[in-house]
Amino acid sequence: MKPAQLKISVAFLFAIALTTVQAQTLYVKEKSNTQTPFNLNAIRKITFASGNAIIQNTSNQTSSYALNNLRYWSVDDLFIGLTETTSSATLFNLSTYPNPVTNILNIELSHKGTVDILSIDGKLIETRTFNTNGLHTIDLSHLSTGLYLCTFSNYQESKVVKFIKY
Repeated sequence: MKPAQLKISVAFLFAIALTTVQAQTLYVKEKSNTQTPFNLNAIRKITFASGNAIIQNTSNQTSSYALNNLRYWSVDDLFIGLTETTSSATLFNLSTYPNPVTNILNIELSHKGTVDILSIDGKLIETRTFNTNGLHTIDLSHLSTGLYLCTFSNYQESKVVKFIKY
């Protein structure tokens, strides 16, 4: 695992630790395509030491994974005190990619409107108004590693998407 990927993993876990978390499952997928599920309510702690990620459950059993052998970590049914919201009659599409993002965030809009980039604590970082639909890009190279929000709004609707910057 590259140092940047390790930093994002640590930042992601730190962001989760500082907020209200309700999630069902953490999946650890190795390069061999072996995927291991962990019930998040049963995890006592996750530590990083000597190039390994160590997951300790509430029964004090541990699982160790070499960081350079991991394909990815993912969380299913994640809620961190923020809700991805849309109006009841969604008339537009919002797509953001890649996630995680290194420098350039691609945003595909089906309608014109305003996009705000917010820190996880709600601080406004950047606002862009797009007068056309289609693909737009935002340079995020100035942001530090962490979890962010991309909000889209127009006069009728709004939507929030979470993304990770590393």
